Amino acid sequence: MSARGHIPNGILWLALVSACLSPVVAQTQPSAACKSVETVGVVAEAASLQEAITTALAQGVAQVRGLFISAQEYLKDSLVMMTNSQGHEMAEFVSEYRQVVLSRYSGLILSFEVIQATEVPPGLRRVNIRMQVCLDPGLLFVGDPLIGSQLKRYLASYWKVYLSDALDLDSALNLGYQQGVTLIAFLKTSSVVGNLYLAGDQLKRVHMTGLLNLLDLTSLETIFSDSVEGIGIAYSVEEATRGASHELSKEVWSRMAQALTKKGYSFKDEQAAVNLLFSPITRESSVREIANKIHRASIVVRVEETQFIRERKVLRVRLLVADKSKVCDLARELVQVLRGYMKIELESCNTDLVSFFVLQE
Repeated sequence: MSARGHIPNGILWLALVSACLSPVVAQTQPSAACKSVETVGVVAEAASLQEAITTALAQGVAQVRGLFISAQEYLKDSLVMMTNSQGHEMAEFVSEYRQVVLSRYSGLILSFEVIQATEVPPGLRRVNIRMQVCLDPGLLFVGDPLIGSQLKRYLASYWKVYLSDALDLDSALNLGYQQGVTLIAFLKTSSVVGNLYLAGDQLKRVHMTGLLNLLDLTSLETIFSDSVEGIGIAYSVEEATRGASHELSKEVWSRMAQALTKKGYSFKDEQAAVNLLFSPITRESSVREIANKIHRASIVVRVEETQFIRERKVLRVRLLVADKSKVCDLARELVQVLRGYMKIELESCNTDLVSFFVLQE
């Protein structure tokens, strides 16, 4: 007999506690909620039907996503300590283990179906389930919400991003697993405010610095740890702070993209190589300035090649971006970023070639 269940984020355990031999039917989360989904079959055994389903779900997630908690190892360790003299599972264990699976995996399991449930000696229940697991990457950002909200703009649309301004490591891990994220970014920032005089005007200068740590939940490994900074200049401290946080968020994303690429995270079909053409360019200093600004711009994973063709007064920059759908947004961003150094306008833009006309160096 077959039973179906759905695990909405945060509350789905009704499906499991109701999972008995009569069919359980619940609404299935649309696959559109995830860009990438994998269906997997799992067989598991336990003292009760509900616990066998719980174990199978945890093993399926561990199998597909490679998360560091192994249901099998957890069961092996816990059953030694939490069984009575007759060898039956204690109620405390059943409740605890369900809660572990719920809090850690509910954000990843889209749906499951019990294909078969049978009794096997010595008095155990065996289940064969088919489940859908979301493969989309997720990020929990722990830091200034203003920076985190800006960071969301640079990530491909299928990334799930959650923000929290203050969490210790244990709380961040619990929330990260509950939401089904694969990465946690910790960013601690501080700011220094000063005055800047320009053409008789008094401006405010905010220098924001931070320490960025990126934790991979599949291995509990810190894959990146380094300092980042951003500077904002405006007539008020509030405006300068917004500018500094915007610059810092772009650097955070640039560092994250490079670290994730080295780690082996793939942006798949969202990632693309793009050629940027700037013309006419006559100064070597312009080449260096453009290359530096592009390297720090949003969605740029890395600059692969810079070629200055002097006789044609053309600068060609080949780069890898994290999301090809945002190439034209990047082009418009560069027009604004370079405004303080040179005047350019966007001539044409598509996903693999962007042309700029340089009005003034």
